[in-house]
Amino acid sequence: MLTAMLAAFLGGIILNLMPCVFPVISLKALGLLRHQSQAASARREGLGFLLGVLVTMMALAGILLAARAGGAAVGWGFQLQSPLVIALLSLVIWLPRLTCLASLRWD
Repeated sequence: MLTAMLAAFLGGIILNLMPCVFPVISLKALGLLRHQSQAASARREGLGFLLGVLVTMMALAGILLAARAGGAAVGWGFQLQSPLVIALLSLVIWLPRLTCLASLRWD
């Protein structure tokens, strides 16, 4: 159970750092549709989502700017130039796929 929770946490971190988080936005929009008869609830949930996204992006930008001000050569996309990172991301994508295909078992 701990392994599954750590894998889920790692997956969440990867999703939040990569552009592939955009499909989550459409899922959130579909979630808002279930509140269409309750306008106040939908508005509150939508504003909460908006504020969460804005605060998160501003925090990431602030960390990036602080790192640059400290002399670090950082930016978006540098990690995808490393063969090791690409190999690790490939494993992160393939392991759940193999699990779904029952080719890999965690017994």
